[in-house]
Amino acid sequence: MSRVVETPEDIAVKQKLWASTEAELMGFAEWEAREFVRGEAYSDGQKIATNAGRIKGYPIGLIRKLARQVRLGEDASDDLLRFRQRLSLDV
Repeated sequence: MSRVVETPEDIAVKQKLWASTEAELMGFAEWEAREFVRGEAYSDGQKIATNAGRIKGYPIGLIRKLARQVRLGEDASDDLLRFRQRLSLDV
């Protein structure tokens, strides 16, 4: 069985792709976090933000989880790393 070796150019492309993916995903999470309304289960603004991310192909559950972490000031790096690995963009 042959093993595929990634070139430095392959790695650079993966890193660039992940940087833009992470920025876009966190943008949806931050948008949803800004739309949070205390006392509402899920505000209309949150639904719009999450749906916009879903249309772009991001998992709704991940957007919601990241938005919660943003609101609470928690570290989201573990969840982002798992998503990066799922996309096979880890280097």
